[in-house]
Amino acid sequence: MGSVLYYFTFRRTWRGALIWAFIFGASIAATAIGYSGLDPGARATLAATFSTNTGVMVLIGVPYHLEIVSGFTAWRTMGLLAPMATIWGLLTATRYFRGEEESGRGEFFLAGQTTPRRSAMQTLAALAAGLGLFTVITATGIWLGGRGQDSGFDLEGSVIFAITLALLAATFMAIGFFTSQLAATRRQAAAMAGVVFALFFAMRAIGSVVTDARWLLDITPFGWAQHVHPLTDNNWPWLLPLVGLTSLLVAAGLWVVGRRDMGASLIADHDTAPAHTTLLHNVWTAALRLNRGALLGWTLAFAFAGLIFGNFAKPAGTILNSSDALQHITGELGAAGTQAAAAFMGIGFFMCGVLVMVMVVGLLNALREDESSGYLDNFLVQPVRRWTLFVGRGGLVVFGLILTALMAGLTCVIASRMQQTGVDWWQIVRAALFAAAPAFFLLGLGMLLLGFRPRLMTGVLYGYIGWSFLMEMIGTLLNFNHLLLNTSILHHMALLPAAEPRWATTGLMLGVAVVMAAAGIARLNYRDIETD
Repeated sequence: MGSVLYYFTFRRTWRGALIWAFIFGASIAATAIGYSGLDPGARATLAATFSTNTGVMVLIGVPYHLEIVSGFTAWRTMGLLAPMATIWGLLTATRYFRGEEESGRGEFFLAGQTTPRRSAMQTLAALAAGLGLFTVITATGIWLGGRGQDSGFDLEGSVIFAITLALLAATFMAIGFFTSQLAATRRQAAAMAGVVFALFFAMRAIGSVVTDARWLLDITPFGWAQHVHPLTDNNWPWLLPLVGLTSLLVAAGLWVVGRRDMGASLIADHDTAPAHTTLLHNVWTAALRLNRGALLGWTLAFAFAGLIFGNFAKPAGTILNSSDALQHITGELGAAGTQAAAAFMGIGFFMCGVLVMVMVVGLLNALREDESSGYLDNFLVQPVRRWTLFVGRGGLVVFGLILTALMAGLTCVIASRMQQTGVDWWQIVRAALFAAAPAFFLLGLGMLLLGFRPRLMTGVLYGYIGWSFLMEMIGTLLNFNHLLLNTSILHHMALLPAAEPRWATTGLMLGVAVVMAAAGIARLNYRDIETD
């Protein structure tokens, strides 16, 4: 029975690990390829600009050897990808531990010849196998991206970099596993793990900018990963604290698992509570209540991203003008020969476009999980038409897309005015809105899959995001065939505000999204509810 649980978990995990590995490997390779096109003078200017900027250090960490390709690549991508790896880790763990118990699926496995502790060990082994796959694919992408470039990459550094990211994810998987023993619901377990994440990230941020507090970097997982300096020094002994903390948390979690009942938790949940019916009077407001936490988090994240793009547009734009490789990338995206600050904002909004697609998948996946867990039955037994329910959830996603895009645009306008970049405010807001267009297409595709193949939806959508990002980052640099590049939805984006909007392309994209969404909702109105 234990091996059945292992294969069951791994079958549901390996696709996500593969997708994130492709995204991480492509991001690191693209950064190395782009930075290798800078001349030494431009690299020195960039290193001096970022080494004295506290805002950048808060976000990414302490700069290290930015004048060389390997140093800049490791610093920038580790700072940006490490939080993504840890969030993926904690959400995955809380889903497969407390989430499975909360839904009642865990009881089916324990009905066989196994024990709670043995079942937990098999699930942990499956997650470890997924991380192993993630490590191999990511290391391969890093190594291939650095070959033939003035990067200084070698196989050892690539492997250590991939292992560092995997161990960070493993550490927060262990944190999620442990909080799943403390909390009575998956949401509570994820919230506890999120608090730990925020605390460790704040410690890393403070330690990066306050000289007297550098010791904080020695007691946080983000600091340990930063001390490794992969691709340059390869200080692999700093990986040992990550291994030690992960092992300690796993051991503590297994100890608790063997001593509690199925569905129980160390922090008891109240059996009864006063009824809170706010926003539950119709399906539209109910959708807002069910997803308000995710929407708030994404909105704040995009607001912060807009501040970063607007604040650094002017100095980074100068560097952009001096790089033939980066100008080639922006030229392929439709921003060649334009104002440098606006082109940098365009790159920022391009990355926001990728992230907002991830947000769409998350919100659609929440709808799918409500269906698979039987939660939607509580709505459907009421006099509620199916199509209004699903249109309400789809409308919430549309609201979230517009809200996050506007927030990123408005905060970028504020920062741009403070830095006097000279970019018109309407151009910035318009750029933010157009960056959300591919996410609208993904929403239509997701609704179509929900209608016809709901179990495949999450994997297909994440896979398409990974494919699109890979084609745009690597395919553009390597001059892939235009027919292959056109399969990427991101390839049809222009680098606004530096370029002119592609009205016809965007209109066609939105039209196809509406048709796919309508077909999916029509099918949803007649198909049976499908559980996992």
